[in-house]
Amino acid sequence: VGIKTFQRLFKRLTLDLDFGYSVYTRNLYATEIDLPSVPLGPAVTALTTVNNSTWAGWAGNASLSFTQKFMGIRLVYKRIEPEYQSMGAYFFTNDLEQITVNPSLYLFKRKLNLTGSIGYQRNNLADDKVENTFRRVNSLMVNLNPGQNLGINASWMNYRIEQRRNPVIIRDFVDSLQMKQVSNNLSLNGNYAFGPSGLRHRITAGAGYQAFDDRNPNTDILNSSRSLSPFLNYNLDIKAALLSVYARMNYNTYSTTGMSQDRLGFTLGGTKRLADEKLNLTVSGTHYTNRIQNRSDGGTMMLRARLSYRIAKKHTFNLSLNYTDRNFRQDGKNNFNELLVRFGYSMRI
Repeated sequence: VGIKTFQRLFKRLTLDLDFGYSVYTRNLYATEIDLPSVPLGPAVTALTTVNNSTWAGWAGNASLSFTQKFMGIRLVYKRIEPEYQSMGAYFFTNDLEQITVNPSLYLFKRKLNLTGSIGYQRNNLADDKVENTFRRVNSLMVNLNPGQNLGINASWMNYRIEQRRNPVIIRDFVDSLQMKQVSNNLSLNGNYAFGPSGLRHRITAGAGYQAFDDRNPNTDILNSSRSLSPFLNYNLDIKAALLSVYARMNYNTYSTTGMSQDRLGFTLGGTKRLADEKLNLTVSGTHYTNRIQNRSDGGTMMLRARLSYRIAKKHTFNLSLNYTDRNFRQDGKNNFNELLVRFGYSMRI
């Protein structure tokens, strides 16, 4: 049994509610019981036979939102009882309670937008598990669009998970299995476009940073890590020639305690339309150099080509070639190269 409703309570306040109540009897031949220990017991017994294998519970998701011209805030509450099932879903996460607050701020005629999220989640709602797990998710996103040709966005996400012994249940709990982890993700991206419509240039640059900390003293040496991934892209569109060319450079570095590796890559490619735009040809080449512990570990070269030809309005043939050559400097026996050719036909109905 379920109910879903959306209500505008006042001019700027809205309520969104989705609630479901579910009853399952897993064994029709189990011993019947006279006093069912399930929610809404009288209503359940009027609809179905209740026995020792009957389970009943509910799940709900409710949000309250307030918006105005320059700001908004949304409060979300979610609860799914242990073992809750819905016949409308093949997989359903259960045994959790979650509270989330989503504030937002719009400035300078919405050229600067700030949105955030603060969330808290816990499990073991029935208090019958050996451990309790708590999660916190915080995020902030900033979007700046001072003009049509320039855009900048930045984001930060902080994810915390902690597992503690449940004091209600007196049972052995291995301390080394206790979990306390913190993950921080930062990203910054910007794009700038210039030039006339017939000769359009676009530059995109950015970087991503991730820090993962394992705060369990028994496992922190193995699991803590850092990674950084800056990139730079350039794209040129020549409208009269039906040609688009691009160049990319990206760098990735990853490190843990006692180990580090990094990779630097360059890509050149382009797309050309021919034969009254029925024929499209795309080619690109990529080369990566790899290092482990500041020592060269060879590189990877990849060549790609794709040809697409539309013979009629709804019929298209495709041909693609992908060549990869991987060279391991520190372990030459694993060197390999491969060529993959694909041919396809598609028809739209």
